[in-house]
Amino acid sequence: MVRYTPRLIYVVLDGGSDAPEYGSTSFELADTPNLDAIARMSRAGLLHVLGVGVAPQSDAATLSLLGYNPYRYRVGRGLLEALGIGVRVRKDYEVAFRGNLATVEDKIYIVDRRCGRDISDDEARKLVENIRYIDLGIHEGYAYTYPAKGHRVVTVLGSRKYRLSPNVSNMDPAYRRVGSISEAIQNPDSKVIRCEPLDSSESSIVTAELVNRYYDITYEVLSNHPINIERETQDRLRCNAILLRDAGVRPDNIPMFQHLYEFKMASIIEMPVERGIANLIGLIIAETGDYNIPENRYGSMVDRALEILGFSDAVYI
Repeated sequence: MVRYTPRLIYVVLDGGSDAPEYGSTSFELADTPNLDAIARMSRAGLLHVLGVGVAPQSDAATLSLLGYNPYRYRVGRGLLEALGIGVRVRKDYEVAFRGNLATVEDKIYIVDRRCGRDISDDEARKLVENIRYIDLGIHEGYAYTYPAKGHRVVTVLGSRKYRLSPNVSNMDPAYRRVGSISEAIQNPDSKVIRCEPLDSSESSIVTAELVNRYYDITYEVLSNHPINIERETQDRLRCNAILLRDAGVRPDNIPMFQHLYEFKMASIIEMPVERGIANLIGLIIAETGDYNIPENRYGSMVDRALEILGFSDAVYI
């Protein structure tokens, strides 16, 4: 008997969920004729991706929407961001982190967690050049820093002597670590939080100390960087600190999507964290050439999705 597999286009509007503002949500206020047409032909409902009252980040939410319980498969966003830009993480002796280039005064007071959201990829690349590799000077530790997109960076901390652990706290006060998942905090503190171990193991203690050492070194280097001096002359915020969060290592037990659900899924994706998830669970990553051309962006995604359904059972957008 031949098994029938329906074709699926799975569209996720990441960040689209919103609380009512002035009596309406953003979608209710916007002109959305295409979404309205789809809704009229659909069944609608509400879904708590991780649970009632939990505001998930993109990594945990996407994993959950693809059928992976993020509380069971403990990955950590840092690892996913690393995979998304093609960075390998050495088992046991390296840990990957998501980092934000931020504006910080006096090493502790956060002015802007994303340094104004106006840093170009080229500026970020030049900033990170000076800290691409750092000898941390303790625990035979070292750090690699990679630009990802805009204010986002990936940092891989390692030790030549000690095993490391992802079980450490976030430095970014806007996200609270709950196991391997970070939850967004409403009205977060405006001070940098020193990293602390979340258990008493040597590996967690060493990792937390390396994180704090990395922050101290990079703060001094970035504060005096020519890019930041130039930004100040342009009345733009300095990108003089890196706030690390969401430590992660590659899990041993995560199954491939096709083995788990017995159909093939491709993906059309932009952000490093989504590319990391696709790499981790074996989704085909389909490229299009028009993402950066606004007038072609969504049309090219539709055209590519229809092409993909010729060789794949489903496509995630």
